[in-house]
Amino acid sequence: MIPFIDIHSHHPPAEGVVAIQNILNPDAAARLLEKEGLYSIGIHPRHIHPDHWMDDVTTLKEYIHHPKVLAIGEAGMDGLTDLPLSLQEEVFMAVVQLSEEAKKPLIIHSVRTHHEISIIHRNLKRTQTWILHGFNVRNTIAKGMISHGLLFIFWRNFTKTSFPFSGGGVIYAA
Repeated sequence: MIPFIDIHSHHPPAEGVVAIQNILNPDAAARLLEKEGLYSIGIHPRHIHPDHWMDDVTTLKEYIHHPKVLAIGEAGMDGLTDLPLSLQEEVFMAVVQLSEEAKKPLIIHSVRTHHEISIIHRNLKRTQTWILHGFNVRNTIAKGMISHGLLFIFWRNFTKTSFPFSGGGVIYAA
């Protein structure tokens, strides 16, 4: 039997689940990577430190080639935080570069910034897969993003029957 695979989790996996656990804080990377498991590593937009985010990027860079790190992120932009979108975009672009350097997919957090993420995605000459997690907005936005090659992770309450079109770009998560 193929195990359930959770490609984006904020918690250690449950019994019988293979999970990629997200490391939200670069300062915790060394400690967490000593433990069993698989990980992604990034700078979540709600965890950006305006005074030393470049140091956090430098710390991330130390771990992007670690064999337990299978993806880069969670990173992105969040329209509900107090941080300026210009700063969030600058940090996001730095993490995108790490994804390219590591040749690993990028897991993206996007809240009320899908348009901005789409523009960045379209304008970059990137080679790595971008995966938006927790996507739950209009299907017209999803169609446009899928047409540009983005993938999505949907949560358990979002089923095929509630997603009114077919095609690539959909990863279902429980």
